[in-house]
Amino acid sequence: MIERMRMTYDNQQLFTVGQDGCLIIHDVKERDPKAKSKMREILPYADEILTEKAEIEAQMADKDQLETDYANAQNGGGQENYDKITKKRKLQERLTKIKEDLSSLTLTQRNRYDSLMDRKRQMQADKEEETRNTAEAHQIELEENRQEYSARMLKDATNF
Repeated sequence: MIERMRMTYDNQQLFTVGQDGCLIIHDVKERDPKAKSKMREILPYADEILTEKAEIEAQMADKDQLETDYANAQNGGGQENYDKITKKRKLQERLTKIKEDLSSLTLTQRNRYDSLMDRKRQMQADKEEETRNTAEAHQIELEENRQEYSARMLKDATNF
């Protein structure tokens, strides 16, 4: 389908541009003998800027998308769609905040857990050391008691 048509200054050529961006130059045959006597002049620059096919296709796709969005807004109730979109965005923001809070809380709890586990290990090591010291002290006291008992038994045996 032809979008634009322009004639040259001397009416010798016709330029046509289609919606697909295709440019065609036509030679115009005049039947007027006066036109042949005129000198051919240099073609002036066109008044319009021609576009490429890709640009036209992109513009058409944008137009179709906008028409579809408009039709959906009209069919679904524009204010209701706006309210739904607004509510959805608010819920997404709230969900993002909750996720951030949860990750922050998780990190805090993880750090607290790690510090408590370190304290537990330290306390266990201290208790094991205390148990070893108590066992050694008990063993020493037991040996002393045995020696004292043996000494008494020997003393009693010599007395009899």
